[in-house]
Amino acid sequence: MRIELESVDFSFGSEKVLHGVDLVIDRPGLICIVGPNGVGKSTLVKCMMGLLKPSSGRITIDGRNVSDFTLNDMARIVGYVPVTSGGAFAMNVLDTVMLGRYPHRKTSGASSLDWTITKRAMNMMGIKDLAMKNTNELSAGQHQKVAIAKGLAQTPRVLVLDEPTANLDARHQLQVTELLRDIAREIGMTVIMVSHDLNASAKYADEVVMMARPGVIHRSGTPEEVFTEEDIRSVYGVECRVIDDRGRPHIILERALTDEEMVEQ
Repeated sequence: MRIELESVDFSFGSEKVLHGVDLVIDRPGLICIVGPNGVGKSTLVKCMMGLLKPSSGRITIDGRNVSDFTLNDMARIVGYVPVTSGGAFAMNVLDTVMLGRYPHRKTSGASSLDWTITKRAMNMMGIKDLAMKNTNELSAGQHQKVAIAKGLAQTPRVLVLDEPTANLDARHQLQVTELLRDIAREIGMTVIMVSHDLNASAKYADEVVMMARPGVIHRSGTPEEVFTEEDIRSVYGVECRVIDDRGRPHIILERALTDEEMVEQ
C-alpha cells in the first residue's frame, strides 16, 4: 500500500499547523513519527486517514484521494488507535475487541469469521486470558493492548497509533513497541506510530519521520539517518550524544539549549 502526501497544508482557523508536507509511505514495517510538542504529528496522521481535511495539497492511498473514501471504506483498510481510547461504557475485553470487526459486518450479528479474527488479534497481543474481564478493571498497559487488538481486529493494511505508549511505565512502553514491530514484520502490515520516545523509536522502527516547527517534515529515513546529533539539536533544542548500540542509534541527552542558543540556530 502506498500513502502519499503532496504539498499538504492544514490550519485550525487562522493557525497553520502543517506546512507543505511531502511524504511517501509505501512499505510494511514500523514507521515512527517523532518531533517536539505542537509540530503537528497527530494532525498529520488524522489527515492521512481523512479525519481532517487539508487546507491544500493532496493525500492519496494507492492513488485514490482520501476524500473519496467513506468512513467505512477507510476503516476496512486503515485501523486507528487514538492517544486515549477508553470506552464510555464498561464492556468485557472480548466484546471490546470485537468492535473492530464492525466495518466488515454485513449483518448485525458477528459471524464465525469475526470471532476467529477477534480471538486471533487477542492472541497476538497476549490478552486472551483477559477475555471476560471488564475493561474498567484493566491496568493502563492491559488497556492499551486491548485498544491495539481492537485495531488489529479490523484486519487493516495500515495500523495508525497516536502515542500508544503514553502513560505506560518503561516495561510496558518497550513491550508494546516491540509487539508492534513484530506484528508489522510477521504479517506484512504498515504500522504508523506517533511517538515521543526517541530511543524506543531508534531501537525498533524500520523508518522514522522527524517533524519540526512550523509543521514540516525535517527528515525521514532509517533511524541511523534521522537520529543524528545535529538534527536532534536543531529540532529539539538539546545537546546530545548519539552512540551505536548493537547497530542502532542510542541518544544520550546532555543539556537543553538556552533561549539565546535557540535563537542563533
